[in-house]
Amino acid sequence: MKLELDTMFNPNASYRDLVGKAELAWGNERTALNAIAEASGIDLNIYTPVGISTHFGYSFFGLSIYLSKNETQQNGKKAIVKVSSDLTFEQFQKLLKEYTMNVFLPFENWDDYEYKGESSLTDI
Repeated sequence: MKLELDTMFNPNASYRDLVGKAELAWGNERTALNAIAEASGIDLNIYTPVGISTHFGYSFFGLSIYLSKNETQQNGKKAIVKVSSDLTFEQFQKLLKEYTMNVFLPFENWDDYEYKGESSLTDI
């Protein structure tokens, strides 16, 4: 059985018009994750923040935080849960150093394409 980790690492947009990946940078990832958790009312004695998920559109912004329970389960693994945060986009943005998202048309066969690197429009 494929574990929920696949679900955790894959976004689930409603229409999948474009698909891709995102990366985020901030000064100190643990400090920023902790700041989000603390602002969301998370007890850091019980949970360790391990990731975030953002969801936004025309007039809304949603932020969820992935938390690992500090206590190991009977199976030897640590549980990860996803909880919603009340942080606004503006509060979240103040923590960011850089946020990069690359999305593409969901081509069936990427083997038919070859990436040639970055270019200017005058060079292609």
